[in-house]
Amino acid sequence: MDTFVKVNRSHIIMRRDNPFAQTVVPAHREMDRGILRAILRQTDIRVEDFIRLL
Repeated sequence: MDTFVKVNRSHIIMRRDNPFAQTVVPAHREMDRGILRAILRQTDIRVEDFIRLL
């Protein structure tokens, strides 16, 4: 699995080539729960699984 991360001042772009998936994450100390839920939906991660990984 090849992964790629690109960081600029305000965002982190994460990409996986096989199978292809890409998401953009704001590089902020805090983020709105709606943005977090959208990122979890894009990456097919359930809220319960995300909390367990913290």
